[in-house]
Amino acid sequence: MIDLRSLTIRSFALALALGGPYAGAQSRQSAIKVTEEAVTYKTTAATLEAVKFGELSYSLDGETIALRKGSYSLQEEGSFGNASLDHTWPFDIQGGKARHALVSLAYTFGGGSSQCQGFLFVFELRYGHPVAIQQFMYDAQVKGSGAKFDPATGKLTVTGRSNDGSPHCCPKNVDVVTYAWTPKGFVQTGRRVVPAPR
Repeated sequence: MIDLRSLTIRSFALALALGGPYAGAQSRQSAIKVTEEAVTYKTTAATLEAVKFGELSYSLDGETIALRKGSYSLQEEGSFGNASLDHTWPFDIQGGKARHALVSLAYTFGGGSSQCQGFLFVFELRYGHPVAIQQFMYDAQVKGSGAKFDPATGKLTVTGRSNDGSPHCCPKNVDVVTYAWTPKGFVQTGRRVVPAPR
């Protein structure tokens, strides 16, 4: 079970990493964090389209949550945590079957204050087991945050709060980062920092 009392501390750490009120000057790096550690699931499926992504467990910034029917919720005195499966895109179609799938999740947690995060997972099948091969994390505490993906072209656009040191309540800028699909996964092709929508 997640210790939600620790999430306030985690919120502070995330603010440092993703541009909350305690961050310093704007980072030259993208505010979208990408990791490539492969995670193999025990469940099996004949195709990616048959994988029940809404019933899997996911590691969200170090916390493991188990989705049931596409959602997760935990309430404790003074704190909470909620997650949901937003979208699944099968892509990289060969022989009528998807070789990869992109899964989008939203995660909100907090105690005295709340934190919203967005996550993307890239899956493939290996010997019948789904394997998460790439993960994206971004600060979704801003209007207009999220992911847009075109399975036909492999172009992915992720919008998240910038590392600009603006107050937690009042984001100043957003990072709009584009990626292209390659045989080795998504690679960044561009980044713009624009004023946050009001």
